[in-house]
Amino acid sequence: MPEVPETSLPSWPPRIRFLRIGDVVVDLALRRVAHARGETELPQRVFDVLMLLAAEPHQLHTREALLRRVWAGVIVEDANLSQSISVLRKALGEEHKAWIRTRSKQGYVFEPPHPIEAVQTLAVPDAADRPAGAGAGAREPAADAAPSIEARPIAPARKRVAVRLALVATALLLLAGLAWWISTRPGPGGATAGVPASVTLIRVEDPGRDAADAATLELLDAWLGWKLSSLPDVTVLSPAHLAADPTAQAHNTVVLLFSGPAPRDPARRLVRARFEKDGKVQRLQQEGDARDMAALVDRLSDNVLEVLYPSRPAQPWPTLQATPEAAMGFLALERARRAHHWNDAVEAGAALVREAPGFALGHLHLARAQATLGRLPEAREHLETARRLLQPMSSEADSLLQAQRLALSSDHVAAADAYGRLAERYPDQTGFAQQQARALGRAGRFADALAIMERPIWDRPLPASMEVQKWFNRAIFQAPLGDFEAALESARKADALAAAAGEEWAYDRGHTLMLLAQLQVDTEPDRDTRAAFEAAARQFEQAGDAFSALRARFLGEVLGPPKAQYRYLDEWLAQARAAGQLQLELSALRAAAFQQYRAGDIERYRKRLMQAMAVAESMDDPWSTAAIERDLLNEEYLQGRFTPAGERIARMVDEDQQGELVTWARLFEVFIDQMRGHNARALAAAERGRTRLDDPGLPAPSQSVKDRYACASGQIQTTMGDPTAARASYARCPDTDPALALVAIIGLAEIDLDTGDPQAALAGLHRALDKLPELDTAPGRWILKLEIAPLLAAAGERDLAERLNREVLPEVQRAGYGMLAAMAQAGLAELALARGDADDARRLARAARASLPEPVWLVDQRIDLVEAGLARLAGDGQGANTLLRTLASQAETRQDVLVQLRALGALPDEGDATSARTARMSLVARTGLRGVSADWMMPPAAHSLKGTDMP
Repeated sequence: MPEVPETSLPSWPPRIRFLRIGDVVVDLALRRVAHARGETELPQRVFDVLMLLAAEPHQLHTREALLRRVWAGVIVEDANLSQSISVLRKALGEEHKAWIRTRSKQGYVFEPPHPIEAVQTLAVPDAADRPAGAGAGAREPAADAAPSIEARPIAPARKRVAVRLALVATALLLLAGLAWWISTRPGPGGATAGVPASVTLIRVEDPGRDAADAATLELLDAWLGWKLSSLPDVTVLSPAHLAADPTAQAHNTVVLLFSGPAPRDPARRLVRARFEKDGKVQRLQQEGDARDMAALVDRLSDNVLEVLYPSRPAQPWPTLQATPEAAMGFLALERARRAHHWNDAVEAGAALVREAPGFALGHLHLARAQATLGRLPEAREHLETARRLLQPMSSEADSLLQAQRLALSSDHVAAADAYGRLAERYPDQTGFAQQQARALGRAGRFADALAIMERPIWDRPLPASMEVQKWFNRAIFQAPLGDFEAALESARKADALAAAAGEEWAYDRGHTLMLLAQLQVDTEPDRDTRAAFEAAARQFEQAGDAFSALRARFLGEVLGPPKAQYRYLDEWLAQARAAGQLQLELSALRAAAFQQYRAGDIERYRKRLMQAMAVAESMDDPWSTAAIERDLLNEEYLQGRFTPAGERIARMVDEDQQGELVTWARLFEVFIDQMRGHNARALAAAERGRTRLDDPGLPAPSQSVKDRYACASGQIQTTMGDPTAARASYARCPDTDPALALVAIIGLAEIDLDTGDPQAALAGLHRALDKLPELDTAPGRWILKLEIAPLLAAAGERDLAERLNREVLPEVQRAGYGMLAAMAQAGLAELALARGDADDARRLARAARASLPEPVWLVDQRIDLVEAGLARLAGDGQGANTLLRTLASQAETRQDVLVQLRALGALPDEGDATSARTARMSLVARTGLRGVSADWMMPPAAHSLKGTDMP
């Protein structure tokens, strides 16, 4: 069979919507595969593989050829192709996966037994018609469950996404980042290879039991649970997680725990454990005096471990030190924790350890509650105290506690290394790998975290709880990398699993629904997401967590359209502060801050931002602090404070983070270089960022990242006199992104003007003005108006240009954005010069200089031209010419062809004008920018170059 030649990736005609292959339907528009058993939305690369195979069936496609054609120009590993084929086979379904035949050590052949029909219209099976359980590895939610987010085609992320991304990514990480004590760790102890065994502890509740017995039972559950979870080859599943997982049930040991009076002597107490081992029911118990409750719990926990794991080598365990009074305090702590009343849990725990400072479990569980509230320094202190009190213990248990302590520190890389060592020592334990990934995520190394979550160990059968966490974690690492489509797909899978697990999983379902809603804000910005957040809130209420329900409703409100008032904001902040929920307070402050930014209320925006920074710093959380750093960087840029902005960029890049935060830091570096006139360096950085050549270890940049860098390249290429390259760059700005589409429209209009077609330029500029209301951030509209205004003035519409400048100026002055104020004042000075109003032009030029905290070439050169014109109006022709020659020389050094042409064209036809005329003609001939001129505003000189400089 001949090898398929290497060609470009095939595509189907635009009029074709569906492919039909037997009972399989491929929706080309939505990238979906549907058949009788389910429907799957494919990631872009997987879909490309399918398109290539379908276009060239019954032919051998070598692995090398597939990688070259589908991942053209991208450095990827061979495993990417294997994973894509695996995903595609799952999407086709069990009965169709043989259609893709593997040729050993060669490649793949697509051999469907049916013809491939291309059709325009087709009735695709709706998701509602699928049988329960259909889909790509995910359970469907029950009919009466909270609604999941509808699968919809993903719109490209708007420019505002990067601002909001820091908020959303921070919030998403909080959902999974610190709950290290509730994670399960599947191990290899099951009877069936690849299916992990587990243990579930169930307290047998007795309504007639007194508080002391209830406290003893709580202590037994916690003490035995800690010992079991400290064994690296043991999985501890909660009853709710076990109930949702039939696979785990087949290899699970349920241990029933009981505490109460002894039958023969009610004055004495007993603790009992019952479970089945090797087909035999085991009944273990300890009986004694009520004051000896801790010793009874201690001995029974050791008995259970000995019977469950008789072949395990003996290992040291600490002695449980707890008085009956301490047990009662512990009961209060645990009841508050299970009800998700975290502030009550912290208060109960603090009172407990004050009265019983040597009670290790009290310190341990208090640390957990404090970590949930974001009180990381306090949590670390109590965890370290617990570790000291829990001696002697095995080296395995100690290593796990040390890793947990590092997870609560700001040294997330060290935590990742600690969990990584455990993962290497116990390669079958996906829980260790998951914690390693989470630590890397908190360090901002999202690509590294995602790589861990995509290892082959995650492809084997897993408990439902771990399967949910797998997809949830993938989503929270994919989103900051800009891969919103993959993130949404992963989040939907997590949500489907949580929905299928039943009412006991309401708390988990609340988190998966909120994750989906937050991702939907970014991927479908025009969609009303309040219903999605409300669905999450109802799940939290069902779980008894009123605070998280309020949080969901607040986010649904604040992430919607800009509003003057927020119904839930004050209530949210008050409850977050009262509860000590620092992380949730932080997310509220940042969400509210961004809403104020969108609305143009910059004073309130900065106030919220500073409050958020104070909270982030008190949390000792570098990721949260770095997210706010991006907002502060934007502020420094708009103010024109480039020196501190550059220092902030250097810090952000040096922190070894991955994802959109660093992408934005480097993009701002491009903007600042451009504003300072370092055009060659800015262009090189933009092209490097677009291809991510400076980060060869990272995945290929997302399309939204490429789009932003491409638009930046277009602006710089125009400045440097390469309109052809600039047009090509602007062509990569997507029409579906309002901000980037406007940048492209304005940029192309500028090229039309510069190449001598003012009518086409005006048509483009008016189209941009018509589309400007689509931009949903006030500062974004201010910036684009200031870019449009000087082009309108040069094209002859000076009244409209003046109106735009005057509209923006008071807004940006109120906001304290010095650079934007200088741009508006420079524009008004140019217009005043054009109408011969020297006093107004001089006043505005001086005001523009004063607005800039430091030199900004793209503003300074405009003021220099105005000052040259003012000198000419005052009769100082020699002074004007000196200013123009200096400006032309500076522009040449900066490779700013536009300014060079304007300055050379403004020189009079006398003295050394021949050299100026020659230089201008040479530039025009080389660039084709025959329409660049400052004539519209400059007072006429005695002689002029005009009319003689066209080659």
